[in-house]
Amino acid sequence: MIKPPVLALVFAILFLAYARSPKKLQEVDNKDLAVEAMVQFGTHQFNNMSKEIFKYVPKEVMTATKVGTNVPSYFIDVVLAKTKCLKSARWNELCIPEPNAYLKKVKFTVTTNNRENEEVRKFAFETRN
Repeated sequence: MIKPPVLALVFAILFLAYARSPKKLQEVDNKDLAVEAMVQFGTHQFNNMSKEIFKYVPKEVMTATKVGTNVPSYFIDVVLAKTKCLKSARWNELCIPEPNAYLKKVKFTVTTNNRENEEVRKFAFETRN
């Protein structure tokens, strides 16, 4: 029979091994409402934070993955299209990209505060071209 202190030690080691194991990325549907909301949020943040003069709008979500369950982080690869709207334009102005608009590949990293994705805790973007 295994002694209780040894059994407790085995469980502690297994727990630590599980807690330190890398979290798996899960594919998320590009049409998922949470992904669409994060793309809109990310595009707004990109337009505010970038040094570009013109606004960009989302053209295509290439991939969307997430890691974690209680505090999920999303990694979304998006193609943004340049419009003719200046960044100083009204927020509700209709900004449509030209058919041959300049495209920019961007990776959004969004961490929310909980499973319901109600509040963004951390946001970053990285341009790919």
